[in-house]
Amino acid sequence: MRQDVFLRHEKKYLVEADKNQQLLQMISARMQPDQYGLTRVDSLYLDTPSYLLTRQSIESPMYKEKIRIRTYDLPAQSQLQDPKVFVEQKKKLNGVVYKRRIAMTLSKAFALINLAAYYDDDTKIVLGEKLSSQIANELFWASKRYQSLQPLLQISCDRLAFVEKGAAESGLRITLDSSLNWQPGSWSFVSNPGYGFPLNGGSMMEIKLAGPYPLWLSRMLDDLDIYPTSFSKVGTAYKLAFQEGLLS
Repeated sequence: MRQDVFLRHEKKYLVEADKNQQLLQMISARMQPDQYGLTRVDSLYLDTPSYLLTRQSIESPMYKEKIRIRTYDLPAQSQLQDPKVFVEQKKKLNGVVYKRRIAMTLSKAFALINLAAYYDDDTKIVLGEKLSSQIANELFWASKRYQSLQPLLQISCDRLAFVEKGAAESGLRITLDSSLNWQPGSWSFVSNPGYGFPLNGGSMMEIKLAGPYPLWLSRMLDDLDIYPTSFSKVGTAYKLAFQEGLLS
């Protein structure tokens, strides 16, 4: 079952193409793929008409916020006109990531973002779906604060996620994203490749952990000369979209 509330540190690393295989082997010696295995992840990033959220993300302030709609393994759902999605709010404050999300269909996500059918009682209900009050309130007020939210970009990737083996409970999670691409967003998910990212065959790794890195992980990064980066998928796609004349 996918988690709905997250509080952790997240760091990104760009992995050069010639290091991908060695990195995968070293991670596999200590960790194992999660229960979902290799997964296609498609995300619709929402923004205001003035691109406020994306511009703030690029400027890298102490606080930044993203609102997106995410689906997993879209090709398997391609025959569905109304696929299951997660509506997510992701905040980053002083390097700590807070993320909340709720599951619903795409049509109900559209209704939620546009503030339709919202009932204020002990258990928040959006189009008949019972939600955690805290999560519902976060999304409600975010939608109200950033009025006229619309899909700006769709970003897709193939993701392999690793979790710890055995009884380890540090919460360490590592994701490796490959075949990254982007395209202009709409209120539907598109399965064609779109435009690529300038990664030259490399991949993006994210390390997600509430506490300090274990010693083996720090040594692995040093041995492979892999260092943190401020690379932002949505920020990079936003700039590329302007270069392609798809945004103005």
